[in-house]
Amino acid sequence: PEVAVVASAGDVGTVQDLFAYRDRAYFSYDDGQRGRELWIADPNGQARMIADINPGKASSNPRWFQLRPGGGLLFAATTLECGEEPWYCEGKPSFTARMLRDIIPGPMSSDPRPVAAWEGLFLFYASTLEEGNGLWVTNTNERQTGRLDAMMPWSNGGPPNGNPVLCSDATGAYFFQGAPDKGLCLWRFSLADGKIALLGEVAGTVGETALLGRTFVFTMDTEAFGWELWRYDPDDGE
Repeated sequence: PEVAVVASAGDVGTVQDLFAYRDRAYFSYDDGQRGRELWIADPNGQARMIADINPGKASSNPRWFQLRPGGGLLFAATTLECGEEPWYCEGKPSFTARMLRDIIPGPMSSDPRPVAAWEGLFLFYASTLEEGNGLWVTNTNERQTGRLDAMMPWSNGGPPNGNPVLCSDATGAYFFQGAPDKGLCLWRFSLADGKIALLGEVAGTVGETALLGRTFVFTMDTEAFGWELWRYDPDDGE
C-alpha cells in the first residue's frame, strides 16, 4: 500500500470543501485561471472542473455540498449577476451544473445552505428580503422550489439565532424554529405527505442533535438545568 495523490487538479490553489460519495469526490479549487470553482475527481486520478460558474478569473466559491442518495448535488455558489444562490449539479453521466433558482432576483444573495436530502427532495435554508431566513424544499425543478415554512401558520420565520439546527432520517426531518407567542419550537417535516407538524415548545438554547432509532435527542441549555440531554419519542409524543 502507498499514499498517493488521488487527483491532481494543478499546482496553483488548494482543495477545499471536499465531499466524497461512492466513486466520486467533489471539491472547490482555484486553478489560477478561472477562480475557485466546482471540480470532481475519480479514484483513477482524473480530475476536472464541472463548470466555470462565475466566468473568467472570478470565483463562484461553491460550498455547503449536500448529495441525495440517487445522485445529484445541491450547493451554494456565487455569480456577479445573482449573488450567492442555490445551484444543482446533475449526477452521472453528465455532471453539469445549473442555478436552481435566483431566490432574491439580481446581485443580492439569498445565502442558501443545504441541510438534508432524500431520493427526490432537498431541504435548504435561504433568505428573502420580505421574510428573512427560512426553510425551503426542492425537487430540483425551479417551479417546484418553495419556502417550506409558508405551510407553518405559527412560524415567525428563520432558525434559532440564524443557525440551522436540523436532523433528518429516512422519513423526514426534525428542526427548530420560532413561533409567535410560543418561542422556540420543535417541528417535524414528514416526507410521506410533505406536511409539517408542531411538536412542542422548547425553552432554551439548542446545541447538538442526533437520532437513536426513532427517538430524536438533542442537547439544550436551560435556566433550570443548564446543558442537558433531551429527547422526543414519536411513539409517546414527548
